[in-house]
Amino acid sequence: MCATPRTSATGIAAPDGPPLVGDPGQLPAVDLPVRTLRLRSWWNVVDHSDRFLAVNRAVAGAPTAQDADGIREEHHLVDMGSGARRLVRRHCVAGPAWWSMARAVSDAGWLAWEEVRGQSEDRWRLYAARFDRRTLRVGRPRLVLRGERRRVDRPHFALYGRRLVSVTNSYGSQSEWGSRGWAFVTDLATGKRQVLYSAPVSVGDLCVAANGTVALVEYTDPVDVHSARFVVVRIADGAVLLRHRHRGGPVRKIAWDGRNLAWEAEQDDAASGYRIIVRRADGSVRLISDAGLAPALSGGTLFFTDYQALGVDDRVISVDLRDWTAGRLAGRGDVSTATASPRHTVVWDDGSGDDTVIRVGRLP
Repeated sequence: MCATPRTSATGIAAPDGPPLVGDPGQLPAVDLPVRTLRLRSWWNVVDHSDRFLAVNRAVAGAPTAQDADGIREEHHLVDMGSGARRLVRRHCVAGPAWWSMARAVSDAGWLAWEEVRGQSEDRWRLYAARFDRRTLRVGRPRLVLRGERRRVDRPHFALYGRRLVSVTNSYGSQSEWGSRGWAFVTDLATGKRQVLYSAPVSVGDLCVAANGTVALVEYTDPVDVHSARFVVVRIADGAVLLRHRHRGGPVRKIAWDGRNLAWEAEQDDAASGYRIIVRRADGSVRLISDAGLAPALSGGTLFFTDYQALGVDDRVISVDLRDWTAGRLAGRGDVSTATASPRHTVVWDDGSGDDTVIRVGRLP
């Protein structure tokens, strides 16, 4: 039997008072052990685990049946320990169409990606494949989920070991609001798929933690995008462990590390911009920034990007949630949004001349 979920009402309204981080220029630099990887030319960091990194780049060439304009995306895996890199896919599996890939990678040796058809993205498919953790060679792709956008939204997804957790919305008569939210968990080794969670409302972003729980956002009012609820579910049995209500601007992204919850939300109608809010493990809620994007949590530390920083340097902010201590992660050039894996790894990159410099920070 599922335990009674803990329900929080502390987030019904945005916290009062000024944000924790005002002027990022006044924050001290964070001394974090960092390993630097340098890739020739321009690359995008797509996703990473503690050990492996998924990156892609645009490559120009002669037009082909799959790439009419001659531009294609190459997708590679990188072992952050050894620095080894391998091309894992050059074209989509589904056929001659525009596609995106590698939004999830697992230390357990699994890679998952989405493919969509055409600029209208009217059809999507979710694939997964095993990869060898020593050689980075990727095996035969397996089709996990598929859909048409007029019936089923494109999914959000993440990997937990060999399990793929995905959320999407279906449209039809099963909901008086026109949509129903679903969370699925698929065992990639066996292909078995189960419904982890469902709701008669739309669902959005998700985040999987190292303790085997997943947080997702559901929109509780069909005509009021300012009303949302965060739900934490245990992957093993579908038990709902926490519900937290949010009242404020629409939620764009969430982060969850198994204890602490953070989210990025648009400000209300009277103000523009995006804010970062945190619910700590003890239930306390605090406004962190009025100019923040893309929260990530790892090892009890929050990372986000301050988009109003005066320069492009040091835009990645860290906050130790134990004592609310904030600092800046130093970087040179156009520093990207930081991302964090469940077990104490944070990755960010910056442009340095004609190369891409990827910095891998290890938290204590």
